[in-house]
This record gives sequence, C-alpha cells and structure tokens, in this order.
Amino acid sequence: MFTKQFTKYSRGFVHTLQCGFVTAHPEVKYCIVDFDPEHYNDRLFDSLAIQLPLALKQSCVKRKAEYLAVRYAAKGILSMAGCKHIPGTAMDRSPVWPVGWCGSLSHSNNSAIALIASEAIGVMPGVDLEFLRKNEILGVAGLLARDEELTLIKHTNIDYENGLYLLFSIKESLFKSLYPELGERKAGFKDVRVIGIDTISGDVTLELTKTLSLYYVEGFQITGKYIIDTNMIITLVL
Repeated sequence: MFTKQFTKYSRGFVHTLQCGFVTAHPEVKYCIVDFDPEHYNDRLFDSLAIQLPLALKQSCVKRKAEYLAVRYAAKGILSMAGCKHIPGTAMDRSPVWPVGWCGSLSHSNNSAIALIASEAIGVMPGVDLEFLRKNEILGVAGLLARDEELTLIKHTNIDYENGLYLLFSIKESLFKSLYPELGERKAGFKDVRVIGIDTISGDVTLELTKTLSLYYVEGFQITGKYIIDTNMIITLVL
C-alpha cells in the first residue's frame, strides 16, 4: 500500500518519522510518526513552529500531544512537497488545508499519519489509523456493520476482531474522503457496506446503501486499501 522512502529516528517527543508515497498513486504522499506523550510539553508547539489552537489550550496532555504529532507529520510531508504551510483547524475540528492541497489526518494510541496530495490531481484522500485493541470492538459490531459484512470477514483469513476494525476503519477513511463533498451532512456506518475484501492485494470494495449527494448515490462503489500491522491497521480511500 505504501512505498517507504526514508525513516528517521530521534529521541524526544517524536521518535520515529517515516515518509513515502502511496504505491499505486505516487503523487499521493504520506508521513507516519510515532510519538511519546511522556515527552510532551506546551513549549513544543513553539519549537516545532506549530500553532496551538485556543480551543486546545485547556485540553489534556493526550489531546494536545495527538494534535501536535499529526500536525508535525503533515508539516513534514507538505514541506517535502514544497509547501511551507500546515493545516489549520475548522470550527468542526476538521483540517483546513493550504491552498492547492488536500489531505487527511489520523491518529491512534501513540502513532499519527498524514496523507497529502495536490488538488490538481483530482483525488480526495481519506486515511484512518486504528490501534488494534483486543475485546474492545466486539460489543459494537452490530452498530458498524450489516450482517452480510460480518459474514464476509468470517470468510477471509483475517482475524475476526481485526476484520471488525477493518470495517470500521475503511468506512472512516471513506467518510473523510467524502467530507469535502458532503460537509457536515453525516453519513452513518450502515449507509455504506463493504462488499469485497481481497487479502492479497489489500483492496476493499465499498458500496453506498443510501444516496448522500447528487454524485454519491445509492449503489455507488469505490475501492480503498488496507494494511494490518502487528498492532495497528491503516486504511485509505482516494
């Protein structure tokens, strides 16, 4: 799914930074960082030249650390692409991308990812990263998936709980991808269904079960990608 170009290691707040591109779409770049909240302090925003939003100033350390880490990832990959700006934050907490750029952000546990692309190439990136926590997702399976989707993952070689995370995550990626079109018109997890999972290619086929806009109508299909690592899953939709 990803082609790694380089990895940097350091001590301190962000201890691992990996950058590269989406293998099937080299024009779409990514940056993944691993960070340690134990090394967080508010001064890092100034030292990394990232603005701490007023709405976050009274937030807990975890929330501020996540925000800083994912903006640092975005700043790094945008800088490599020649853009010296970083995403702002809208009132609904969605990222506001620099003019000419689009992208998506996600974080879970102590990892964060940024995906970016030039608006000129005509894609709408959506990415989601989820830490795989055992026994936490089973109780909400019926809320995020239809019965046929649960049957589908049982017929793959994916661990059932990991399969549930896949269903959740790929839909999150789709919703992020559709956000520029839909805005705050929320789509539910059962407004889209997964109808195909290819464990060899990492392809996931989704189909809308409800019309969401003039273009995204019931029956519309789109293919995303996934990768499952030891303790996390990353999905994307372009």
